Amino acid sequence: SLRTMPGYTFDPSSADWESSTNDDNDTEDRIDIVADKASEQQQQHTQSLATRSKQLTLFNMWKK
Repeated sequence: SLRTMPGYTFDPSSADWESSTNDDNDTEDRIDIVADKASEQQQQHTQSLATRSKQLTLFNMWKK
């Protein structure tokens, strides 16, 4: 079926699709990569929270 938007026509039957022989492995690899990135971001967030909690307010800095 044809799908249209103003100034653009897409015909799925004419599109070139690359097929991978190891789709399951590719999917697992992508999941692993995304999981690693999420874990790294979580660690950075945790470190950021720890750093923020150590910062003093201006009032506390002047008291010292």
